[in-house]
Amino acid sequence: MNEKGIELLLIKSPSNPSKEEQMLYNSVDKFAKEYGVEFINYNLLYEEIGIDIDKDFYDKGHLNEAGAKKFTTYFGSAITNIWNN
Repeated sequence: MNEKGIELLLIKSPSNPSKEEQMLYNSVDKFAKEYGVEFINYNLLYEEIGIDIDKDFYDKGHLNEAGAKKFTTYFGSAITNIWNN
């Protein structure tokens, strides 16, 4: 939290990343931890969200309609829980 009382939340929406891209997200995670900022990499939560790589992606980097519905439902619930705590 900064001096204005605003908490920052960094997220990476599901994208089926390459190993190189995941390394970048790992760097973001490390940076966030150093500065006390929460970072959620939803690429690591496919099972929890219910995302199936073979069925829920339009292409390598984008969810299709079914995948987007799964993610937005999950994300909306997560944000609601964060704000209510």
